[in-house]
Amino acid sequence: NAVTINLLENESLKSEIFPVNPKSEDICNLKSYPSVLEIPKEIDLAIILVPSKVVSFVVNQCIEKRVKRLIIVSAGFGEINEEGKNVQDTIAKKCKEADIRVMGPNCVGIQNLDIGMNASFIQTPLKGNVSMITQSGSFGAACLYEMDWQGLGFSKFVNLGNMIDVNYTDILEYMKHDKNSEVVCIYLENVVDGRNFYSKLKEVANIKPTVVLKGGRTITGMKSASSHTGSIATSYSSLKTAVKQAGAIMCENLPDYIAAIKAFALLPIPEGEKIAVLSNSGG
Repeated sequence: NAVTINLLENESLKSEIFPVNPKSEDICNLKSYPSVLEIPKEIDLAIILVPSKVVSFVVNQCIEKRVKRLIIVSAGFGEINEEGKNVQDTIAKKCKEADIRVMGPNCVGIQNLDIGMNASFIQTPLKGNVSMITQSGSFGAACLYEMDWQGLGFSKFVNLGNMIDVNYTDILEYMKHDKNSEVVCIYLENVVDGRNFYSKLKEVANIKPTVVLKGGRTITGMKSASSHTGSIATSYSSLKTAVKQAGAIMCENLPDYIAAIKAFALLPIPEGEKIAVLSNSGG
Protein backbone atom coordinates (compact mmCIF):
# COMPACT_ATOMS: atom_id res chain seq x y z
CA ASN A 1 0.00 0.00 0.00
CA ALA A 2 0.96 3.67 -0.33
CA VAL A 3 2.01 4.07 3.31
CA THR A 4 4.49 1.19 3.05
CA ILE A 5 5.87 2.53 -0.21
CA ASN A 6 6.29 6.03 1.25
CA LEU A 7 8.11 4.61 4.25
CA LEU A 8 10.47 2.58 2.09
CA GLU A 9 11.20 5.23 -0.54
CA ASN A 10 13.19 7.46 1.82
CA GLU A 11 16.60 5.94 2.43
CA SER A 12 17.34 8.33 5.30
CA LEU A 13 14.78 6.58 7.52
CA LYS A 14 16.75 4.28 9.80
CA SER A 15 13.83 2.47 11.43
CA GLU A 16 13.04 -1.16 10.74
CA ILE A 17 9.72 -1.84 9.02
CA PHE A 18 7.65 -4.98 9.61
CA PRO A 19 4.70 -5.46 7.22
CA VAL A 20 1.81 -7.51 8.62
CA ASN A 21 -0.62 -9.30 6.33
CA PRO A 22 -2.05 -12.79 6.92
CA LYS A 23 -2.29 -13.43 3.16
CA SER A 24 1.18 -12.32 2.02
CA GLU A 25 4.66 -13.60 2.77
CA ASP A 26 6.36 -10.65 1.08
CA ILE A 27 5.41 -6.97 0.75
CA CYS A 28 7.70 -4.59 -1.17
CA ASN A 29 10.54 -7.12 -0.83
CA LEU A 30 10.15 -7.23 2.95
CA LYS A 31 9.19 -10.32 4.92
CA SER A 32 5.55 -10.06 5.93
CA TYR A 33 4.20 -11.46 9.19
CA PRO A 34 0.74 -13.02 9.58
CA SER A 35 0.20 -11.31 12.93
CA VAL A 36 1.59 -8.45 15.02
CA LEU A 37 2.30 -11.03 17.71
CA GLU A 38 4.72 -12.89 15.44
CA ILE A 39 7.05 -9.94 14.88
CA PRO A 40 10.29 -10.93 16.66
CA LYS A 41 11.16 -7.44 17.99
CA GLU A 42 9.60 -4.68 20.09
CA ILE A 43 7.41 -2.26 18.16
CA ASP A 44 7.53 1.50 18.70
CA LEU A 45 4.75 2.40 16.29
CA ALA A 46 2.00 0.41 14.60
CA ILE A 47 0.20 1.90 11.59
CA ILE A 48 -3.18 0.22 11.18
CA LEU A 49 -4.68 0.15 7.68
CA VAL A 50 -7.35 -2.53 7.74
CA PRO A 51 -11.15 -2.51 7.33
CA SER A 52 -12.87 -0.91 10.32
CA LYS A 53 -14.53 -4.18 11.32
CA VAL A 54 -11.16 -5.76 12.17
CA VAL A 55 -9.42 -2.72 13.69
CA SER A 56 -10.39 -3.76 17.24
CA PHE A 57 -8.88 -7.21 16.64
CA VAL A 58 -5.59 -5.68 15.49
CA VAL A 59 -5.59 -3.20 18.38
CA ASN A 60 -5.98 -6.09 20.84
CA GLN A 61 -2.93 -7.74 19.27
CA CYS A 62 -0.98 -4.49 19.62
CA ILE A 63 -1.94 -4.27 23.29
CA GLU A 64 -0.79 -7.84 23.86
CA LYS A 65 2.45 -7.10 21.97
CA ARG A 66 2.91 -3.96 24.10
CA VAL A 67 3.23 -1.69 21.10
CA LYS A 68 3.98 1.84 22.33
CA ARG A 69 2.03 3.98 19.83
CA LEU A 70 -0.75 3.50 17.26
CA ILE A 71 -1.83 5.40 14.17
CA ILE A 72 -5.24 4.20 13.02
CA VAL A 73 -5.67 5.26 9.40
CA SER A 74 -8.85 3.22 8.91
CA ALA A 75 -12.15 5.12 8.66
CA GLY A 76 -15.68 3.99 9.49
CA PHE A 77 -16.06 4.98 13.14
CA GLY A 78 -17.53 8.01 14.91
CA GLU A 79 -17.77 9.95 11.66
CA ILE A 80 -20.26 7.37 10.35
CA ASN A 81 -22.77 6.59 13.10
CA GLU A 82 -23.31 5.99 16.82
CA GLU A 83 -22.20 2.37 16.56
CA GLY A 84 -18.90 3.49 15.06
CA LYS A 85 -18.48 6.02 17.86
CA ASN A 86 -19.02 3.31 20.47
CA VAL A 87 -16.34 1.17 18.82
CA GLN A 88 -13.79 3.99 18.76
CA ASP A 89 -14.60 4.88 22.37
CA THR A 90 -13.94 1.26 23.38
CA ILE A 91 -10.62 1.29 21.51
CA ALA A 92 -9.66 4.54 23.25
CA LYS A 93 -10.53 3.10 26.68
CA LYS A 94 -8.52 -0.10 26.11
CA CYS A 95 -5.48 1.79 24.85
CA LYS A 96 -5.57 4.24 27.74
CA GLU A 97 -5.63 1.37 30.21
CA ALA A 98 -2.64 -0.15 28.38
CA ASP A 99 -0.79 3.21 28.36
CA ILE A 100 -0.77 3.34 24.54
CA ARG A 101 -1.18 6.69 22.76
CA VAL A 102 -3.41 6.66 19.68
CA MET A 103 -3.68 8.98 16.69
CA GLY A 104 -6.83 8.78 14.58
CA PRO A 105 -8.82 6.90 13.53
CA ASN A 106 -9.87 8.24 10.13
CA CYS A 107 -6.59 9.99 9.37
CA VAL A 108 -4.02 9.97 6.55
CA GLY A 109 -1.08 9.57 8.94
CA ILE A 110 1.92 11.67 9.92
CA GLN A 111 5.20 12.87 8.46
CA ASN A 112 8.48 13.77 10.15
CA LEU A 113 10.74 14.97 7.36
CA ASP A 114 13.63 15.57 9.76
CA ILE A 115 14.13 11.83 10.14
CA GLY A 116 12.86 10.90 6.68
CA MET A 117 9.58 9.38 7.86
CA ASN A 118 6.45 9.61 5.76
CA ALA A 119 3.95 7.41 7.59
CA SER A 120 1.04 8.57 5.45
CA PHE A 121 -0.49 7.84 2.08
CA ILE A 122 0.18 11.30 0.62
CA GLN A 123 3.32 12.41 -1.20
CA THR A 124 6.54 13.32 0.56
CA PRO A 125 6.92 17.12 0.36
CA LEU A 126 10.01 19.29 0.35
CA LYS A 127 11.82 19.48 3.67
CA GLY A 128 11.50 22.84 5.37
CA ASN A 129 10.57 24.77 8.51
CA VAL A 130 6.75 24.59 8.46
CA SER A 131 4.81 22.16 10.66
CA MET A 132 1.10 21.55 10.16
CA ILE A 133 -1.60 20.17 12.44
CA THR A 134 -4.82 19.41 10.61
CA GLN A 135 -8.03 17.66 11.54
CA SER A 136 -8.86 17.06 7.88
CA GLY A 137 -6.52 14.84 5.89
CA SER A 138 -7.76 16.00 2.50
CA PHE A 139 -7.39 19.67 3.43
CA GLY A 140 -3.91 19.03 4.77
CA ALA A 141 -2.92 17.17 1.62
CA ALA A 142 -4.21 20.01 -0.56
CA CYS A 143 -2.17 22.55 1.44
CA LEU A 144 0.89 20.34 1.26
CA TYR A 145 0.64 20.08 -2.53
CA GLU A 146 0.07 23.83 -2.94
CA MET A 147 2.95 24.75 -0.64
CA ASP A 148 5.19 22.22 -2.35
CA TRP A 149 4.34 23.87 -5.69
CA GLN A 150 5.32 27.25 -4.20
CA GLY A 151 8.63 25.88 -2.98
CA LEU A 152 7.74 25.74 0.72
CA GLY A 153 8.94 22.79 2.76
CA PHE A 154 7.62 20.92 5.77
CA SER A 155 9.24 19.71 8.95
CA LYS A 156 6.22 17.91 10.42
CA PHE A 157 2.74 17.04 9.11
CA VAL A 158 0.12 15.66 11.49
CA ASN A 159 -3.43 14.65 10.62
CA LEU A 160 -5.43 14.07 13.81
CA GLY A 161 -8.61 12.59 12.32
CA ASN A 162 -11.27 11.70 14.89
CA MET A 163 -8.97 12.48 17.85
CA ILE A 164 -9.95 9.67 20.20
CA ASP A 165 -6.71 10.35 22.10
CA VAL A 166 -3.96 12.57 20.67
CA ASN A 167 -5.29 16.08 19.97
CA TYR A 168 -4.17 19.61 19.10
CA THR A 169 -2.85 20.31 22.58
CA ASP A 170 -0.57 17.26 22.54
CA ILE A 171 0.98 18.17 19.19
CA LEU A 172 1.30 21.87 20.06
CA GLU A 173 3.26 20.89 23.16
CA TYR A 174 5.61 18.86 20.97
CA MET A 175 6.01 21.61 18.38
CA LYS A 176 6.67 24.19 21.07
CA HIS A 177 9.92 22.40 21.89
CA ASP A 178 10.79 21.25 18.35
CA LYS A 179 13.47 23.58 16.96
CA ASN A 180 12.72 22.57 13.37
CA SER A 181 9.06 23.59 13.65
CA GLU A 182 9.77 27.28 13.07
CA VAL A 183 6.29 28.06 11.72
CA VAL A 184 3.20 26.29 13.08
CA CYS A 185 -0.02 26.17 11.08
CA ILE A 186 -3.32 24.68 12.21
CA TYR A 187 -6.51 23.72 10.42
CA LEU A 188 -9.31 22.79 12.78
CA GLU A 189 -13.00 22.01 12.76
CA ASN A 190 -13.65 21.64 16.47
CA VAL A 191 -11.81 22.01 19.78
CA VAL A 192 -12.34 19.27 22.37
CA ASP A 193 -10.80 21.03 25.38
CA GLY A 194 -11.02 24.77 24.76
CA ARG A 195 -9.24 25.92 27.93
CA ASN A 196 -6.18 23.71 27.44
CA PHE A 197 -6.10 24.44 23.71
CA TYR A 198 -6.08 28.19 24.32
CA SER A 199 -3.37 27.91 26.96
CA LYS A 200 -1.10 25.80 24.75
CA LEU A 201 -1.78 27.88 21.64
CA LYS A 202 -0.74 30.99 23.56
CA GLU A 203 2.49 29.34 24.70
CA VAL A 204 3.40 28.40 21.13
CA ALA A 205 2.31 31.70 19.55
CA ASN A 206 4.48 33.62 22.01
CA ILE A 207 7.63 32.00 20.63
CA LYS A 208 6.75 30.95 17.06
CA PRO A 209 4.56 32.33 14.26
CA THR A 210 1.29 30.39 14.49
CA VAL A 211 -1.34 30.53 11.75
CA VAL A 212 -4.89 29.19 12.16
CA LEU A 213 -7.73 28.48 9.71
CA LYS A 214 -11.14 27.30 10.90
CA GLY A 215 -13.41 25.02 8.90
CA GLY A 216 -17.12 24.46 9.52
CA ARG A 217 -18.01 28.14 9.91
CA THR A 218 -21.38 28.07 8.15
CA ILE A 219 -24.35 25.78 8.85
CA THR A 220 -23.45 23.75 5.77
CA GLY A 221 -19.81 23.65 6.81
CA MET A 222 -20.71 22.51 10.32
CA LYS A 223 -22.75 19.64 8.88
CA SER A 224 -19.84 18.72 6.62
CA ALA A 225 -17.40 18.73 9.55
CA SER A 226 -19.72 16.51 11.56
CA SER A 227 -20.03 13.94 8.78
CA HIS A 228 -16.32 14.15 8.05
CA THR A 229 -14.68 13.48 11.41
CA GLY A 230 -17.70 13.01 13.67
CA SER A 231 -16.99 16.34 15.35
CA ILE A 232 -19.28 19.17 16.39
CA ALA A 233 -17.84 22.33 14.87
CA THR A 234 -16.78 24.98 17.39
CA SER A 235 -18.37 28.45 17.17
CA TYR A 236 -16.31 30.55 14.77
CA SER A 237 -16.78 33.87 16.57
CA SER A 238 -15.68 32.54 19.95
CA LEU A 239 -12.73 30.69 18.46
CA LYS A 240 -11.63 33.74 16.46
CA THR A 241 -11.56 35.83 19.62
CA ALA A 242 -9.58 33.18 21.52
CA VAL A 243 -7.04 32.74 18.72
CA LYS A 244 -6.39 36.48 18.51
CA GLN A 245 -6.07 36.78 22.29
CA ALA A 246 -3.56 33.92 22.23
CA GLY A 247 -1.39 35.87 19.79
CA ALA A 248 -1.88 33.61 16.77
CA ILE A 249 -2.90 34.72 13.27
CA MET A 250 -6.51 33.88 12.36
CA CYS A 251 -7.04 33.68 8.60
CA GLU A 252 -10.38 34.08 6.84
CA ASN A 253 -9.73 31.95 3.76
CA LEU A 254 -7.31 29.51 2.17
CA PRO A 255 -5.32 32.02 0.02
CA ASP A 256 -4.66 34.19 3.09
CA TYR A 257 -3.72 31.09 5.09
CA ILE A 258 -1.13 29.97 2.53
CA ALA A 259 0.17 33.55 2.11
CA ALA A 260 0.66 33.99 5.87
CA ILE A 261 2.48 30.67 6.19
CA LYS A 262 4.70 31.56 3.23
CA ALA A 263 5.55 34.98 4.65
CA PHE A 264 6.57 33.58 8.02
CA ALA A 265 8.48 30.68 6.45
CA LEU A 266 10.58 32.85 4.13
CA LEU A 267 10.92 36.23 5.85
CA PRO A 268 12.60 37.17 9.14
CA ILE A 269 10.29 38.02 12.02
CA PRO A 270 10.15 41.79 12.78
CA GLU A 271 12.05 42.56 15.97
CA GLY A 272 9.84 45.46 17.02
CA GLU A 273 6.94 47.71 16.09
CA LYS A 274 8.89 50.09 13.82
CA ILE A 275 7.14 49.10 10.59
CA ALA A 276 6.99 51.40 7.55
CA VAL A 277 4.26 51.25 4.90
CA LEU A 278 5.08 52.35 1.33
CA SER A 279 2.08 53.30 -0.83
CA ASN A 280 1.55 54.99 -4.20
CA SER A 281 -1.28 57.10 -2.77
CA GLY A 282 -2.79 58.31 0.44
CA GLY A 283 -5.84 56.10 -0.05
